[in-house]
Amino acid sequence: MASDDQSWVDARRSFKGAYSAWLTKVKGDGAKARWFSSTTKRYFTIDFNAQLFFYAHSESDKTVSHPIRFKDIVAADQLPISDSKSDHIFGFSVLTAERTYELFTSSYQDAEAWVCGLNAARDIATGKPPESQAGSLTTPAGQEFTRYSNSTSASDQNGDAGADGDKRRPWEPPPVAPKRWPAPAREVPEVAVPPPPPPAAEEDPFAALDALEEPHMS
Repeated sequence: MASDDQSWVDARRSFKGAYSAWLTKVKGDGAKARWFSSTTKRYFTIDFNAQLFFYAHSESDKTVSHPIRFKDIVAADQLPISDSKSDHIFGFSVLTAERTYELFTSSYQDAEAWVCGLNAARDIATGKPPESQAGSLTTPAGQEFTRYSNSTSASDQNGDAGADGDKRRPWEPPPVAPKRWPAPAREVPEVAVPPPPPPAAEEDPFAALDALEEPHMS
């Protein structure tokens, strides 16, 4: 049963505890043709602790009818949306070892949650891990599940590491990488280069001849 807290965990999706709600039950197999005269409301409960699915005539009624053990559940499937003008057009079927139940609720999302919980109940009873859950485990009281809502899985709530390796809560922003400034360029000391030597004086090719001629001239 949903609690009055601002946030609650739906047993049909957490697979723990119990969940109860009013559902419209079709009387007998193949009774949809007699819809208006062959339906009745019953208070259904799925109890993961006792591994039972059953219904009663009222919320306070301690007497349960047709308790179904989890291991006797064969499958649960959503029914096509009815084109009936009735308020109960969102349904699902529960196939057991003995018969098939057709149940109707007030929204497509709620029918989806029942199918999820019943198939998980079957898997738990047979020792198989329940199939992955659709939607959120935690939702504000009175808010319906939607197939296309941004869901928060249990692993997200535990803060699993993301692709970048960080571990944070789903509502926390991703960490901002620190800016890395380039290292300053190293100054290279200037090396004093000595000036080139002055060019050698050009020798006069005729100076040697002039030196030889000077004694004869004197």
